[in-house]
Amino acid sequence: MSTCLVTGAASGIGRAIATRLFEAGHTVHATDIEPTGLADLPAGVQTHRADLRSKDDVARLALETGPVDILVNNAGIGAWGTQEEADLDAVRDMFEVNVFGVARLTQAYLPGIRERRGVVVQISSISARIVFPASGFYASSKHALEAMTEALYQEVAPDGVRVRVIEPGSIESGFQVAAAARSPAPAASHYDARHATWNARRDALLASPQAPERVAEVLIDSLADPRGFLRLAVGADAERLLAMRDQLSQDEWVRLMAERNGALQGLDSPVADPADPNRVTDARRLANTYTALMLGHLDHWSPASVAAWRATWRTRFAGL
Repeated sequence: MSTCLVTGAASGIGRAIATRLFEAGHTVHATDIEPTGLADLPAGVQTHRADLRSKDDVARLALETGPVDILVNNAGIGAWGTQEEADLDAVRDMFEVNVFGVARLTQAYLPGIRERRGVVVQISSISARIVFPASGFYASSKHALEAMTEALYQEVAPDGVRVRVIEPGSIESGFQVAAAARSPAPAASHYDARHATWNARRDALLASPQAPERVAEVLIDSLADPRGFLRLAVGADAERLLAMRDQLSQDEWVRLMAERNGALQGLDSPVADPADPNRVTDARRLANTYTALMLGHLDHWSPASVAAWRATWRTRFAGL
């Protein structure tokens, strides 16, 4: 069995991963900035308090654990806010954990992982590729993590090091509550009237939160896969959203999300506009719209608009 290090292990996904790895017979080192939650891990899991924003803490942690076969970079925090109003000190702190913390851990542990032909696992998020209003800074930290991960794979694949990036959807954890506490809303905001629409559209796309153990199961299954790189969505909402994201071009996806969130009001839409018969004759646009409809991304359309579009679909493809 392998020696593993799991960061952010005091709660949520990190705790589930550390527990499942230990139950599978691995030697597990678990670390978090908050040591209280680490006490709830199974007896036998070796726990360490460390602040990943501190290079001294990371150096000390590496000495305490020694080399590992599997590094699970799970620790992460959130901070919400529009571009105009976000607390940039909170954003900077988030990047220290989500991006530079991962970089510090990877630099400290990669020589040992290379020697053991081990595995680096990055716990990302669907937010790396699915961006909602007021989530741009958090999403950008996950964008950065995935870019780092893709580069890492290209750098270490010749050494036999495998790399995984896991993109969970909605998960039962204290993450959202902690992120909201870190992101106080301004007393008065230009965006106040839009938040209800933004929140409703976001909630409509996300599935009911699933247990963090599901992420742990996907991770453990991936360790048995010999392929060098895996990107794994976890959860029905992640699979559905990312399927649609991959169906469209980058710009089409951005415009679809803007339309959903009330920004375009039907203008410049990536999907066929049922009110304009001249815009629904392009086969690719029709196919993309059909996919969006089937995956639940057009719930902002009125029933009359959906009915009109379905009629156009039937007429356009009659006899095919």
